[in-house]
Amino acid sequence: RVGRCVELSINPEDAAANGPPATARWYRPHCSYDAFIYRTLIARRKLKARFSCERSVTELSNWERANMNRLIVIVLVAVACAIAVLAQKQTSITPGSVYHLDGVTVMSPNQPGWILLQSNKSLVGFQKRGEGEVVNASAKTIKTKVFDNNKDLLASLEALKVEELSKLKKVSVHFNYVRFKARSCVQYDGIFTGDASAPNFEYLNFKGYMCGHPENKGLVVRIELSNHSNLRGFSASLNDLTDEFFQNMAFSSR
Repeated sequence: RVGRCVELSINPEDAAANGPPATARWYRPHCSYDAFIYRTLIARRKLKARFSCERSVTELSNWERANMNRLIVIVLVAVACAIAVLAQKQTSITPGSVYHLDGVTVMSPNQPGWILLQSNKSLVGFQKRGEGEVVNASAKTIKTKVFDNNKDLLASLEALKVEELSKLKKVSVHFNYVRFKARSCVQYDGIFTGDASAPNFEYLNFKGYMCGHPENKGLVVRIELSNHSNLRGFSASLNDLTDEFFQNMAFSSR
């Protein structure tokens, strides 16, 4: 049947708001009714495909977000497990264990409750957390230039420790040049405040030695015991532990 019929002109904004249009925009003569139906179906299919595509993109975004959330949960669980394993490893220290560094041998404090913080060829560190304090014991080797005499070496070691403490507030500090383990050493002790690494405690109390190595003039050994506490100075029991820790240190060949 031939006659006047409508040809649709699709407005995307109207389509998005109201669905596929069904109103005539302009007329063209000699258009068959079948052609009109065909064009209407094509227009509706195009709009349906467009809406389906938009829904697919939205669904894909939701899928991606869900999987990202799952990935975050998996990562957090893995990190928590790693921390737990590390904590377990730290608690496995045996009291009185021997550790060998380049140039020195050290024994861990002979008490239960100590953990190993770090151990390598130049540093070993132990820690014990108790009520009202955190105690640290360590030994470290430091490479330095070769000095012509012990006096210059000891002055350099004292300056090194002073620089290390420069960011803290001094309550008291002492440096003495002594003989320790048959070596010329700087013996030091002090009480400081303002240590940002332990904000829950007021005082940093410490004692230690810095000595030139007997076989390597370019190597210095530092052994130290310290605690963070709200009490000023060491207790009698901590003084005894400090003396034992120092006496168990021995110089060794590299």
